[in-house]
Amino acid sequence: MVVTGGGVSVEVGVFDNEVDDVEGGDAEGGEVELGERGFIDEVEDVGDNNGDEEDEVEDGTDNGFQQKPSHPIRVPLFPPHFHQRRLPFHTLIAPTPTPQPAKEPETNILNLGEALKGASESILKPGPHIMEFCHGTENPTLCADTIAPFFHGSFDPVKALETEIKATLNQTMKVASIIADALASPDTDKNALDVLDVCRSQYESIVDTVKESLELLAQQNVVDAYYKFNSVISDQSACEDAFVESPGVQNPFAGDSLTVFQLGGNCLAIMDSLVNSPHLF
Repeated sequence: MVVTGGGVSVEVGVFDNEVDDVEGGDAEGGEVELGERGFIDEVEDVGDNNGDEEDEVEDGTDNGFQQKPSHPIRVPLFPPHFHQRRLPFHTLIAPTPTPQPAKEPETNILNLGEALKGASESILKPGPHIMEFCHGTENPTLCADTIAPFFHGSFDPVKALETEIKATLNQTMKVASIIADALASPDTDKNALDVLDVCRSQYESIVDTVKESLELLAQQNVVDAYYKFNSVISDQSACEDAFVESPGVQNPFAGDSLTVFQLGGNCLAIMDSLVNSPHLF
């Protein structure tokens, strides 16, 4: 290490007391005292020697030195025993965090229900062929809703008609069961028994007619099934008229009876199109 002070340059070791040559220049001479481990403690000015006499550097002995080029003084950054007080390396490393179990996402039951409902509606949504097929019927929406679940590929008009007739049969049998229960119940109004008996007869006729129409349709005889099925609407209307003609008597199956009328009207409209306008399908 090179030390400069008062025009004198001194080259010293970093961790020893060795001092190389130093020579005074034309400027003022200087005396350098070296402290422990070769670091500079103090620089004392000893006056001018006009370059004739050698400067003395005291570190316990007197030695002559050869002048070196001047360089900036380099001061150590750390005290002498700093490296002996270093902390172990492992204490400088941040500890590894304890892994936490992954939190599973919560399932929103309401959203799941809505998703399933949406998927179901998407699957059962009537296609363009079904919508066109049901156009012009008594209740196009009811027609499409009863047919759509049974068609996911190619569309067959006769098969679609069969599906609608079967839906009419199921609804008719439901009303017939309600009538039978009302007639057998002791709580039924006595004034309603005659009306219910009329409806029982009419709905038995409807069941028979619908079954016969299905048999004709199985034989691809749409024309005879069409004429046979016409009596369904007249029988349903006869039951409704019986309630109208009996003031004070409530119809316990008015809503279900309306559905029979609409399904039956859908079947007749479809058969009329197949018979009179076959080019539409």
